This record gives sequence, C-alpha cells and structure tokens, in this order.
Amino acid sequence: MKAARIDQFIDFVTDLNILVSNTNIEKDENKKFKAREDLAKGPLRRKLGMLERCISEDSNWIVPSDLSIADIAIWRVLGWLTSGILDGLPTNILADFPRTKQLCLAVDKHPKIQEWISLTYPTNYARGNY
Repeated sequence: MKAARIDQFIDFVTDLNILVSNTNIEKDENKKFKAREDLAKGPLRRKLGMLERCISEDSNWIVPSDLSIADIAIWRVLGWLTSGILDGLPTNILADFPRTKQLCLAVDKHPKIQEWISLTYPTNYARGNY
C-alpha cells in the first residue's frame, strides 16, 4: 500500500513536470509567458488542489509515517516551479495550499535533506519559495 501511494505521487510529479515543460516548446517569449500564466491559473492550480487534498492534516508527509521519495520529488518540482526561474509562473503559487507548502518546508528542513543540500547545491541556489 505504501509503495503504491509513493508511485502514485511520483507519477503526479511527472505530470506537473510535463505540464510546465510543454511550455518550453513555445519559442516566442511573450507567448511562453502567457502560456505559463494560464497554466498557473488553470491546470497547475487544479493539480495543486488535488495534491493539497491528499496530504493529511496531521502529517507533513504524503505517506504519513515518514519522509519518502515522493515527498522529496514533490519538494523538488515545487521548488523549481516557485523558484522564479520560470517566467510567467508566480513564485507564490503555493500561497493557497498550506499543507503542500508545509510538506515542502518539512522536506527542506529535514536534517538528511539539509546535509544533501550542503553537498549538492551552491549556497546561492534558489531552492524555491515555500
């Protein structure tokens, strides 16, 4: 059951990645910006709402018992989406999704993740706006 739930959310993260990555096909920067704005207001917002409803109110994790690869995948893709490097996507896109935001903050603060960040990322790397 736990493995199936993790797989479900790895697929979910893949869907988010594809939604946003599809905007890279557009070469006209104004059209790309508009496509991302529309994405943030529509399909991406709906997907984030779905994710929000799947996170238990009494846990920071997608699988309530402990941090999993699904939490890390969610944290990383939402870090990318809220980092400000994607023109047209607002950095505050998680403002209306407090459980999702809390999940990302919990992953970001986890000691093992902090250790990995210190070994992997430059100090000025924009990890996201949670």
